[in-house]
Amino acid sequence: AHARFTAFFEQSPFYAGIVYVDGRLVEISRRALEVCGFRRDEVIGKLFWETAWWAHSPESRDQVKNGFLAAFRGESFKAQLNYCFADGSDHITDFCLSPVFDRSGRVSFAIATGVDITERVRAENELVAARRRLDSALIAAEMGVYEWAVGSDRLFGDANFQKLFQVKTDETGSASLDAYLKVLHPDDREETMR
Repeated sequence: AHARFTAFFEQSPFYAGIVYVDGRLVEISRRALEVCGFRRDEVIGKLFWETAWWAHSPESRDQVKNGFLAAFRGESFKAQLNYCFADGSDHITDFCLSPVFDRSGRVSFAIATGVDITERVRAENELVAARRRLDSALIAAEMGVYEWAVGSDRLFGDANFQKLFQVKTDETGSASLDAYLKVLHPDDREETMR
């Protein structure tokens, strides 16, 4: 069983560590060291929240310390945290500290795990920024965007589309195609339906 645990721990696709009851890191996965560029002797035996991963972010350091306290009260702690590599580059992790109980029900240590989500967060932020730019362009051009659900004959429009047409929408944010057609000038209806 110990050999299987060691193999899992050392070959896991995520960062993993074991934090003892005094807050010190007693074990760390190879991935957490190799990917981040730290040496074992730089992190083992140190208070986990004072290790180099959290050096660039006092806020993350505080969250890790609070997560440690929660874990030793028997609660799991999850957060999206900023951390850094040995080269000083900033990254983001989906982080978790989970308590491990002994047979008497007391917390004997905590397992820290993390998955680097830096690229995903950057892509999400870029998508939000692109959407803001598109919305600004549509507002400036007095244009809106809609989607027509043919099967239900409903139009789902963005806020600018709804503002332009001033059609009352339902709780799904849609209105019937007919409702939109009724607000068009009669000369434009026939052309729109082609």
